[in-house]
Amino acid sequence: MIDEALSAVEKAGVKLQIGFNRRFDPNFRKVRQMVADGSIGRPHLLRITSRDPAPPPVEYVRVSGGIFFDMTIHDFDMARFQIGAEVEEIYVAGGVLVDPKIGEAGDIDTAVITLRLPWRDWYD
Repeated sequence: MIDEALSAVEKAGVKLQIGFNRRFDPNFRKVRQMVADGSIGRPHLLRITSRDPAPPPVEYVRVSGGIFFDMTIHDFDMARFQIGAEVEEIYVAGGVLVDPKIGEAGDIDTAVITLRLPWRDWYD
């Protein structure tokens, strides 16, 4: 899918920008600044919890691309943004714990994800 988008951009001769809205939230930006300037010390663990107030309609789940493309992609980006590094490894455990219809649609509704980012010079 991304290759098709990049091909269309190249063919059209236009610029492409991908933006994650949380990066523009003043609270998230403040945390990023505190990590970057060292005012909170050395980050060893970043915990992000995301949940919706209710499960999405199954009709939406069928076309959303799944929990990872639809929802957790924002958490992945936020981890990269806050720490200022790229993810090296991902560990995931997931299941259908809230709404069986989501499982019937081929997705999961609950996931625990650990992202391993590189140790930085500040850990030495």
